[in-house]
Amino acid sequence: MAHKTKPKREFWKLAIALTLTLLLGYGFIIEPRWVVVTQLQKQLGLKGATYKIARLSDLHISGMGATEVR
Repeated sequence: MAHKTKPKREFWKLAIALTLTLLLGYGFIIEPRWVVVTQLQKQLGLKGATYKIARLSDLHISGMGATEVR
């Protein structure tokens, strides 16, 4: 029975390593470059006056990179 334990253990080591690699890749490569811009227009009843309100959120940056310059 000892011979079946090693392949199972190797499978789980590989599965965990692959999962961690995918999560780190997502966290460091994909998600930081995922910029979402949402525009909402509302009529406020201020006799045609136009106002723009900007909201920036969830900024975890230490400097201006290629994504922020866009």
